[in-house]
Amino acid sequence: MTFSPSVIAREREEFGAVPEEYPKVDGFQAVVDSNSLGFDANRGIHRRSIKYFNRDQGVFCRGTSPGFLKCLWGNPQARLVLDFHSDHAVAALEYLKQNVFAE
Repeated sequence: MTFSPSVIAREREEFGAVPEEYPKVDGFQAVVDSNSLGFDANRGIHRRSIKYFNRDQGVFCRGTSPGFLKCLWGNPQARLVLDFHSDHAVAALEYLKQNVFAE
């Protein structure tokens, strides 16, 4: 439900003014979907809930940045998951593009 078009539109309206501090990857939409969950003093960045998704390929990711994210994809018979730290978001999402989108 949190990936529905209406929820995404509402979150973009509410949190769209958040500075562009979070990684972006071609082929994935990124949506910050929370107020600050705390401040990472070492990085100088607010920790927020974030989603990455590509509806066409059926890849949906959710987690915190900085923090851990989880991506899900596949079909009803076989769901696949990839867990990773947000520091590796670009590499992980690029990996998914090369391996999932090519199928």
